[in-house]
Amino acid sequence: MKMKSMYKDRIDTRKDFSAENCFKSNWTQRVETSVRNVLKIVNFSLPEGIIVEYGVGYSINLEKIKADYYPEKDILGFDIKNFSGRPWVKDLDVRNICSYKEFKKPIALAINELPNWHESYITKQAGYDHAMNNLVVGGIYIEARQINPEFYDYPRHVYENDTLKKIYVQSGHIGFIKIKD
Repeated sequence: MKMKSMYKDRIDTRKDFSAENCFKSNWTQRVETSVRNVLKIVNFSLPEGIIVEYGVGYSINLEKIKADYYPEKDILGFDIKNFSGRPWVKDLDVRNICSYKEFKKPIALAINELPNWHESYITKQAGYDHAMNNLVVGGIYIEARQINPEFYDYPRHVYENDTLKKIYVQSGHIGFIKIKD
């Protein structure tokens, strides 16, 4: 009997996931709404640093955030494939992100749109680790959740991290501000 690996992420079986789902649902609009709601809480004030999105898909949200609020900030997106063809979106399996020195930059806003913890633990953890290693104090971390974000089916270290303070919870997303190193 062949055993299914508990460490196989969704990306290992469905590399086209972002492309096929991005426009079939209202997910893009929900992400934009959640990000704007979190930014309202901090009066759209971000510290120095770049804006990063993990699982950027077609890069619609990142471009709108930059254009609407932070034209002076650099943006950087990661996905398994550069669906948009934008030069600031990197084709990268995020599970390998920490091995790239060129992506070690101070982050003001990190948006983790990678698949859920229960479907893609290693991938989601890699995005989370990169964000936590580079997020500056006062920086914002927003994470996608397909289920109720108050239901703690994800690793305890995410919601018990004493360097983060939860500032936003809504179906689909949870937001934190980094309060200390």
